[in-house]
Amino acid sequence: MRITFDENTRSYLTGLRAVDRCGETRIRWNHDFAEETIRHVRAGGSPTRLFEQAGCGPKIIGRKRIERCIARWKAAWPERNDVHEAMEEGKEKA
Repeated sequence: MRITFDENTRSYLTGLRAVDRCGETRIRWNHDFAEETIRHVRAGGSPTRLFEQAGCGPKIIGRKRIERCIARWKAAWPERNDVHEAMEEGKEKA
């Protein structure tokens, strides 16, 4: 089930620091919020709790949307150790 946002909810979400834009079905997240969230999640923080603290918990945007954001952001920002290890492996093969 796709959650659609009415005008009041879109206005509310757009007013949050975590959100740059919000349409009827899509949210454009603030880059700093996304990066900060991934750092906290990798340190063991709860993604749901972080979204709730930002004012956009699962009651507003849905649990699945949070899960998808975390998965997408993890893929977009690999851990520094992973990047470093990949670079070291490349040097060894050369």
